[in-house]
Parts: sequence; structure tokens; C-alpha cells
Amino acid sequence: MKRLGWGIVFISLLAILTSCSDKQNQAIYTINNKSQIIKPEEIEDERVAKIALVGDVIFHLPIIESYKINQVYDFKGCFEDIKELIKENDIAIFNLDGNIDETKKISGYPRFNAPVEVIDALKWTGFNGVVLANNHSLDTEINGLKNTVKNFQSKGLKTIGVGDTKDSRAAMYEVDGIKIGILAYTQFINFHNSGLGYVNMIDLKNIEKDINEIKKKCDFTIVYFHYGKEYEMNVEDEQKELYRQVADMGADLITSSHPHVVRPSENYITKDNRNVPINYSLGNFLTNQNYNNTDIGEVVRFKVTKENNKVKIVDYEIIPVYRLRYIENNRLVVKVVYKENIENYKNKIKQEDYIYALKQINSR
Repeated sequence: MKRLGWGIVFISLLAILTSCSDKQNQAIYTINNKSQIIKPEEIEDERVAKIALVGDVIFHLPIIESYKINQVYDFKGCFEDIKELIKENDIAIFNLDGNIDETKKISGYPRFNAPVEVIDALKWTGFNGVVLANNHSLDTEINGLKNTVKNFQSKGLKTIGVGDTKDSRAAMYEVDGIKIGILAYTQFINFHNSGLGYVNMIDLKNIEKDINEIKKKCDFTIVYFHYGKEYEMNVEDEQKELYRQVADMGADLITSSHPHVVRPSENYITKDNRNVPINYSLGNFLTNQNYNNTDIGEVVRFKVTKENNKVKIVDYEIIPVYRLRYIENNRLVVKVVYKENIENYKNKIKQEDYIYALKQINSR
């Protein structure tokens, strides 16, 4: 695990002495030698929201076919090793490339359409939000995307970046009195010149308006982009410029997917002197891609705290994860694992694959 240099900030308040009066139901504490009487509801304890963000989830046909057993789909095995890491968060978000439209045939690249059981597995893992603004948003056309939204929402997952209205394209969560807003945008959509008024496209003027609006309703704003050249690990100058501009607009954290490989992260100091973590690509979370470095992804995990109406990020960390593949009982097994778990599969995969996996994940 690695942490950004600015790390975790701990603040301690000392010399606080409390007592109670049953009659007045008041608390007394001392600061700077001055006694003050404050009603209990005026005392704010620290509040905490735990958040995890991951990259691309793509259900290629080999994965779909392999996890159909006795004519029943069950994809939980893909995530069983990572479930503990995801489940403990209050908010957990992933990006799905493709649609889940049961009215159309299941399909893989280049127009992805996965079975509805995918949603059950992702919810079981602990995810409660999905970014659908990406280049595969309209793989089954507009009605297919609308069915995808309906299917996720019926299972209790919030959909982000798509919808009939601006408000419906944003996700709002409230955890322990902290309101978290999430926006999502895509650089382009395959086979389409626009988002058909239903998908958030990257447009700085619209993004600024959306940030200004959502900040009126929430304490903390996350922007999730789908941007960049595929399989390129370096950050393009225009990507860096765009994301920093959006941070200066008021975003509190920016993350990204689409390149299918991990890109660097940074802590950007905004013009108004805020620390904004920026992840230029979280890479893949679960796919069947074979290109170099597409088997590595990152989980960004952090806490947002609120105390006396002041909100900040603490315990920020970036956790590398690995997409493991092997054949067992003549069936393809695809799993997301993290570093500590690779050892458990040493005897299931080829020695050269084991060495490669360790080298890949230890390089992060």
C-alpha cells in the first residue's frame, strides 16, 4: 500500500471536561479557563464516511461463459477474495463498460451486454454505485442503457453519469450526516457523436455548472472521468490540464478510468489552497484483457470526516490489485486479488505466471 505524502492529519482537542445536569440536560466543558454551558445537540462529534473507488469492470464473453454453471450465472467467485476490502466501505463505486439489458442478446466486444446476475455479484461484493458514463454507454443503444439503469437501480445501486435530467445523472449519498456528491463524465462514446442528451460528456462549462450546483447540496464532491488513450501509462498534458481545472472549479477528489492501465496519481494544490487527490487512471478492476499491464488495477480508499462543519480527507491510500486467471477443472477462473492473496494461488497457476504476478503488483 502507498500513501500520498500529505498523508493523514490528526487533530487533538485537549483540556475538555464534561459533566451533566439532569435538570437542564446540559454539558459543561472548559476551554481557555472559561466555563461554557452548551446543549448536547450543539456538540458535534467527528463523523466519518468510508469510500472506495475502483476502475473498469468489463465482462468479456470468456468470463461470462465460464461463470455459467448448470445454466445459471454466478459471478461472485470473481470477487470473493476482494469482498472484504470493498464491503467495509459506506460508499463503493466502479465503472462498468457496457450495458446490462436483458431484452437483448448477451454479447462481448465491441458492444458489451452482460447478464443481470452481474449486478447481484457486484452488490454482494459491497458496491453500491456504478459509473455508466463511458465509451460503451450506448453499446445496446439508448433503450438498452435505460434498461441498464433500471436494472441497477432496482437492485439498490446508484447510477452515475447517465439519466434523463442533470439531477438524475449525479449520485448523492449521506453517511453519518456527511453528504457526498458524485459526478461522472466521458470523453467520447463508441459509434455515437453525442450522449443523446442522456450521457454526461466532458464539457468544461457544463462540468463547472454541475459542480457549483452539487456543492450547494453536499459536503464533499467526487468527479469520476472516463478519459485518455488506451494502454498508455503516461498522463497526457491535456488530461493533467483538464483535471486540474476541474479541481480548481471545486471538486474535492478526482478519479479516472478508460486507459485500462494504471496511471500516476498526485496531490494537487488548487488556486484556493485545497489539497485535491487526482488519480489519472485506476486501471482495470476485472476484465479478460491480455495487453501489457491490463491485469493491474488500483483501489483508492479513504475516509471523509466532518467535525464542526469542517470536512477533510483522512486515511487516504492506494491499494494495488491483480486480475488473476487460471484453468481449474477445465474452466477459466478469473479473480480480483490483492497482494497478500496471490500466495494462496501459487499452486494453481504456472510458476512463470506466479513470478510475473508478484513482479507486477510489487512494482506498484
